[in-house]
Amino acid sequence: MFKPTGYIDEPCEHEQFRQSGDPDANPLTLNPASSVIRVGLIILLRAGFLIVQIGNIPVSDVNLILLHNIIEICWVSLCYILIGSTIAFTGNFAGVIGGGYWIGHEKTDREKALIGWQSAVVASGISTCCLAGRMHTVGTLIIGAIFSGIAHPLIMHWAWSTDGWMLQNRLREEGQGFYDSGGGALVHSTGSLTGLIGCLVLGRRIHGSQLNASPASTLVSYFFILVGLQV
Repeated sequence: MFKPTGYIDEPCEHEQFRQSGDPDANPLTLNPASSVIRVGLIILLRAGFLIVQIGNIPVSDVNLILLHNIIEICWVSLCYILIGSTIAFTGNFAGVIGGGYWIGHEKTDREKALIGWQSAVVASGISTCCLAGRMHTVGTLIIGAIFSGIAHPLIMHWAWSTDGWMLQNRLREEGQGFYDSGGGALVHSTGSLTGLIGCLVLGRRIHGSQLNASPASTLVSYFFILVGLQV
């Protein structure tokens, strides 16, 4: 999933890329063992984000942080499965939005659907680290529904789908398709931007002056994140 971001500038390369990602021409099925490992790494990565919050965010109730993250992960996953997956990788309409097939439909590329779930969970984890201690749980659920159900899947379709308008882009009569194979723009930038906007709007945390950072917890959390990013 995490490879260098690049663009496709040759017509033949562009066509080969489209055909290789066409589920009708080259059906992709999930490898059970690989899927379990990838899901496990994503959970490990989110555990790293959770420990970052516990070790560095001045919130008195650790159980509240834990509950907040569990609810957020489940909610983001549900919104992506029910809504986001129909927008991201299920057909195409004008290169802007998916065809509307549910994730269980036979035309759905389940491999890409799993990648989309990984992207949504990681990006929401980045924004949650910024918003923790600043926002009520209800507000987090609203943002999670909009982000993982609509906004993020749209961007995934544009830059990750073989029919997305970013891949179909033409400049000076030549194909200059953009494909974010590394996830730097789709995952890290979108999650960070969401968190940044939240920080600017909400301001500092209520208990921001209380210093209770734990270097040991921070070290462990960054190790978990590093391992989880190998997905």
